[in-house]
Amino acid sequence: MLAGVDIDFPARLRWKNPDTSGRGPSGVVLEYWGATVDQVADSLADQLKKAGFRKVASRSDVASRSMDFIKTGQPMLSIMVDGSVRRKEMRVPQAEGVIYVHW
Repeated sequence: MLAGVDIDFPARLRWKNPDTSGRGPSGVVLEYWGATVDQVADSLADQLKKAGFRKVASRSDVASRSMDFIKTGQPMLSIMVDGSVRRKEMRVPQAEGVIYVHW
């Protein structure tokens, strides 16, 4: 997903936009399974901290968690872990949710 960040739950890339023009956001979308929204969000926060990022904002509701991270010399990283996406919209049959990452 991101250099220096390992994930410890099953996930598959669903979409990638490596905007190199500098005019729009870059990002990836992953489908995950085998973990809850909180487990996924906590794992990502831990891995990003190990990679030198600092969490500057966090929001949650019943089925999702959003977090913003910063690191010197890097654009802000915004992550939303969403467990409310309907299974029929998933590309991986066992997927339980979606991770949206934008920078």
